[in-house]
Amino acid sequence: MHGSLQVAAWEFRKTIRNRAVLVSTFLFPLLLVALSVLVPVLVERIGADRTYEIGVVDETQFILPVLENELADTVYRLRARDDLEAAEEELLAGELVGVLIISEEGLAHGAAEYWVRRAEDSPPDTVARALTKAVQETRLEAAGLDPEEVLPLTADVSLLTQPRAAPERTVGDLAVSMGLAFLLVLATLIIGGVVMNSVIAEKTSRTVEIILSSISPRELLLGKVLGYGVLGILQVMVWAAVGLVAATRFLPGIWTALTPAVVATALAYFVLGYLFVSSMYALLGAVLRDLQSSSQVVSWIAIIPAVPLFILSFIIQFPDAGWVRAMAHIPPFTAATMLFRTAVTDVPVWEILSTLAVLALADYLLVRLAAKVFQVGMLMYGKSATPREVWRWLRHREGARS
Repeated sequence: MHGSLQVAAWEFRKTIRNRAVLVSTFLFPLLLVALSVLVPVLVERIGADRTYEIGVVDETQFILPVLENELADTVYRLRARDDLEAAEEELLAGELVGVLIISEEGLAHGAAEYWVRRAEDSPPDTVARALTKAVQETRLEAAGLDPEEVLPLTADVSLLTQPRAAPERTVGDLAVSMGLAFLLVLATLIIGGVVMNSVIAEKTSRTVEIILSSISPRELLLGKVLGYGVLGILQVMVWAAVGLVAATRFLPGIWTALTPAVVATALAYFVLGYLFVSSMYALLGAVLRDLQSSSQVVSWIAIIPAVPLFILSFIIQFPDAGWVRAMAHIPPFTAATMLFRTAVTDVPVWEILSTLAVLALADYLLVRLAAKVFQVGMLMYGKSATPREVWRWLRHREGARS
């Protein structure tokens, strides 16, 4: 174990001095925060005084004044037009964002035309709602009824969801757990690839034979995994801290959701989940001949721990379903699945303990497997191992130093 710690310390010191690592750890999250906070503010200030003009051809002669009153406090300004051709020319020239055509025949069918410049443009919802209300008011007045008395009687009824089976969760709770889950998947994928490339580099280097005269293959491999693991935890801590500071602008109560239990659970799943993914990449690196070979298969391996992201909507919708619980006990998916589940439901303590135990056991077995394959595979130069060869290596007894 002492040899593993020495390798881990050496790998960490070597990698942390890399400028690309420093940029991705510190400057990149700060840049994202700056863009996420400053850009919306700038866009809001730029567009605060902007108005959008809509040409209106009102054949009824009485809808336009009511519609103007409905849109008085919005960014839309109505301009009466009598000539359709002239209104179309203004629209195509960009002087108008749309042309609204109101006719008795159209209203009889509950519709009005709205011309736009491009096919991908669509009528603003604000204008559509205001037109509906304006037509209702004019019709009620024509029938001798008071719109202020009748319209409230016909108002839409909305359904407000109130879950009763479990304690209510705040937006901050969801943001913390979901954010940590995404950071976990991102960090393990990035650092896992680095571990694989490092293993391949060691395997193709003749100096590894000298190193293995002092430590065992398992200690060397475990040291690499641990060294990059500390780097991964550091990166996640920095990203999470910066993300929390940025989220405070939108979710003032998010810090109250960051309880010791949440932090401890997330850290446990991150460490064990990282060890599994990194060992999986290390195993892959032990059977490949060079870095060019790794680029062909790394994308396929990256899909495995990211599977929970692809079915995130189902996990959130059915967090206590049997198949989701079963998936949480499958090591490549355990960490992300459990963090997503804890974001939306109260997971029993026994499930947290059982999934952590399964993940820890899988880590131990996979590290031993990767070390065994690495021990034999480092002797193969310029050749990738086939599945049959890997199976033959595993059947051989480990050496005294492994």
